[in-house]
Amino acid sequence: MIESKKELKEWLDYERSRYPLHTGFHGLARYLAHDEITTIWQFQKILRKAEYHLNTGHKIRYSCYWVVMNYLKQSTGLRIDCNVFDKGLRIMHLGPVLTNPRAKVGKNARVHFNTAFVASGRDSSSPTVGDNVVIGIGATLVGGVFIADDIAIGAMSIVNKSFYESGITIAGNPAKKISNNGSKVWNRKENN
Repeated sequence: MIESKKELKEWLDYERSRYPLHTGFHGLARYLAHDEITTIWQFQKILRKAEYHLNTGHKIRYSCYWVVMNYLKQSTGLRIDCNVFDKGLRIMHLGPVLTNPRAKVGKNARVHFNTAFVASGRDSSSPTVGDNVVIGIGATLVGGVFIADDIAIGAMSIVNKSFYESGITIAGNPAKKISNNGSKVWNRKENN
């Protein structure tokens, strides 16, 4: 949780470094053209500032950011609530991402579009996800599941049970372990 201006600046600087953003003329051109990455970054900046004002009790400022954030939620499909994702969130592509406000996701999460972190409908328990997790396109995490650190979740997976083993890949409907290569291997392939 962001609880000071210093923390807010640290989080924003770190998260900005995770996006291939441009400065100068190219940055302005991408901003004016509503480039995908620029739009995602705009949403994420507003989200983090709203979290800061919510957590520090600045009710009027939070209300202003809440209005802007809700406008961006409607226009981008990024329905991410305050204080769900820890430091280092990276939204891979613009598109629907749905979070239950009770869901908790650890540091350095990479989230693709059409993903959902939702309650099961039987009760209000929501997913808890560890650090350095990659969530593939169309993955859905349902109910009070726990996902350990360094796990990669495959595209179109339905995760309805907990996975406590770190560094694995899970996929399928329902999700099951398919590999011992987790998010660290995925991140290495992406950076090559």
